[in-house]
Amino acid sequence: MIKIIKPGYRKEVECIKCGALLSYDEKEDVQKEESKISAGGQGFAVNAGQYIICPQCKNKIMLSAAR
Repeated sequence: MIKIIKPGYRKEVECIKCGALLSYDEKEDVQKEESKISAGGQGFAVNAGQYIICPQCKNKIMLSAAR
């Protein structure tokens, strides 16, 4: 049986620009971005994504995207 010793939301990602290994909290550090894109004459679709900013080089690191 698996037991949770300390619950958390920490994850790791590597910055592709500077190579820094970053640890971030899903609940506190992640920012959301929404953009409208043309849907080929049928209006607009909303493209949403989540990202963090690398504190070393200020690169935007995309974590996930949902359409």
